[in-house]
Amino acid sequence: MIYKRIINYIIPIIIFMLAVVSLFNINFFSFFDDIIGIILAGISLIYLCTRKNYKLLFIFFLLFLLFLIGLIGNLVYQVNDISLIHIFISFFLSFKAFFYLFGSYSLFNLLSDIIDKTIIEKMFLTMFGLLLTIIILLFFVYLFSNKKYFSNNFGYFSIGSSFAGTTGMWIFVSNAINCIFKNRYKIVAFIISLIMIYFTKSDLAMLSMVILFFYSFLFENTGIKWYYYIPFIILGFAFAIPTLNNYILDSEAPRSLLFKYSFVTANTFFPIGGGFASYGSVSASDIYSNLYIEYGFIYRYGMGHNGMFLVDSYYPSIIGELGYLGLFIFILINYAFYKGMLSKIEKQDFKNLSLALYLVIIITGLGFNWNGMDICCLMILIGYMTSNSFVLSDN
Repeated sequence: MIYKRIINYIIPIIIFMLAVVSLFNINFFSFFDDIIGIILAGISLIYLCTRKNYKLLFIFFLLFLLFLIGLIGNLVYQVNDISLIHIFISFFLSFKAFFYLFGSYSLFNLLSDIIDKTIIEKMFLTMFGLLLTIIILLFFVYLFSNKKYFSNNFGYFSIGSSFAGTTGMWIFVSNAINCIFKNRYKIVAFIISLIMIYFTKSDLAMLSMVILFFYSFLFENTGIKWYYYIPFIILGFAFAIPTLNNYILDSEAPRSLLFKYSFVTANTFFPIGGGFASYGSVSASDIYSNLYIEYGFIYRYGMGHNGMFLVDSYYPSIIGELGYLGLFIFILINYAFYKGMLSKIEKQDFKNLSLALYLVIIITGLGFNWNGMDICCLMILIGYMTSNSFVLSDN
């Protein structure tokens, strides 16, 4: 039927649109990922009402507990004067990536009889092959022409007005799709991508590529043992040392201050945190939380009103807004997903790859907010690989 074919085409196209909007920083469509997130959240609820999936039900129960913790924090401490609607919006934005993950998982399970794996595979490879080709062409323009049009970050390679790190992460996402759908040219694309990411100077993107290399090329069909993580830890520190020195170990750096005062906030409002839109989140930045004034952020570079460093990491918002109790539940959600879904993938190569992508997401939370479209795209891919629809041929 025509509608079945349309569904198979439209899902990769929507993800490709997320990439284009993010990479080229198209402000007019900046709400696009939020709309998709709301739709996927609704699909999750439909799935839970129509199918018996106690693992996913438990995870959504934990998410509901996080909402209650944040709501109680808002009602008790009243750090900022915000409405109930604003609280709902802040909750959604804080955990939008999870709605992408579990919504896509639910969607692909509901459509398992409709999904044509051949079409999905070709569409993903075509769309993101096109995206990577565009990035490569723009990279050559960057190398051999006036760099000011493609480097808004101290001469680093970036596209449009996006951050160089965003460019690096979309290069990584394109390579992840090549590995998932077994593109025969994935090694060539991987090498070219490493060169481009080097010019973005994005440590997190480079580390993500290293993780992808180990899981998808070296350990493709090997069960991952605990000691396989040792190279990642060593390489992680090697890549992270400059970032640690510049952003975390430097006590005056914005990212360091975000982490430091997240624990100050968690201690002050023990054990449930200051509530939604109080610290570290997009909503807290939009209203400019009273805590930022109290902590003196208003006088620091990039941390004043509309400051670009107020959402420089993801975890400070979890710690500050939901406290130690919320942090524990957040860790429990991630463990429940790993134990109940990721570890149940039967084919070893796809299990390794999905673990690699989720590990990348966990690590990028140190330097990126999980609201980004690149993180949401990775969540969709992981949701697909953990669903019943993901049974690909070994071509």
